[in-house]
Amino acid sequence: MCTESKKEVLAHYGCENWGLSRSLGSYISSFLTDKFENHKDQLKYNTIRVVAHTDVGLILICLKSHSLRRTYYDVANPISRQCVEIPRPPPPPPATRLSIFRPVPSGLVTKVENGVVIGYKVVVMNTSNIIDVITLLIYSSETGLWSFTTLHSSLLLRRIVWHNPVNLNGSLYWLGNKQCNPAIQVVVSHDFYAESDLCQVLDFPDLDNKADFRRRPCTSSQGFLMYMNISLEHKLIYVQRKMHPCLASANLHNGKFGDHSSDIGTLTFAGEWDSAVKCCNEAYPTFALPRWLYRIPSPLS
Repeated sequence: MCTESKKEVLAHYGCENWGLSRSLGSYISSFLTDKFENHKDQLKYNTIRVVAHTDVGLILICLKSHSLRRTYYDVANPISRQCVEIPRPPPPPPATRLSIFRPVPSGLVTKVENGVVIGYKVVVMNTSNIIDVITLLIYSSETGLWSFTTLHSSLLLRRIVWHNPVNLNGSLYWLGNKQCNPAIQVVVSHDFYAESDLCQVLDFPDLDNKADFRRRPCTSSQGFLMYMNISLEHKLIYVQRKMHPCLASANLHNGKFGDHSSDIGTLTFAGEWDSAVKCCNEAYPTFALPRWLYRIPSPLS
């Protein structure tokens, strides 16, 4: 998904597990329209947008009311159309009210066992002061409550790209920059289901590579964190799916896409390359469906 244009950049659908006749992105847009857009005046919401996608079929929706100066969150499955309303976040604690507190939705963490989501956490980050301390506001589906958490970093950070982190195995992975050398990108991660207030800062393994890599967007692949070097030195890209024979190509020089269908579904590119390049500056969040359809976990209460 391209978060800025709210459109799909790469879509694959029609597999045997689900047999969907259209792409997943169209289910997200139609769900938002039917659930919120058609009732915006009644609901008093000014802005409605998806702020986090997952590979287990869940999305995090942010709803803002400028007149009431309130922000709400929903967790939804756009295929089953189940939607869970998250309680309104609490005000910041007294210790942080003396400083500027800028809460922004950062991610949706999921806990999966045997292929089934058994819990999730909504993560809101304070972006006003990130050096060696990261202040988070976290909602847990297990308790049904919000809580403030302070994470400590082993290295001083200049900044964290708070939006579009990678959700993987109960952890979030953000891109960041070191305080001592802002030109060097790092990966900042935290396991939200571990009893620790420390976050890891990882260097990329190819720091000695002198190529002109403008960005290193991250994603997940078969349970592992994967990053891609974006360079301006080469003009043709080929993508191949090894699980099922399929080949797609993109010419970065003229902005044309090649579209190749496979026997098990359809692979399509959507949108103009100008908007795709704009998204490359940040990340492409992945939205995928799980193997089975299940209800969104809710607190025992």
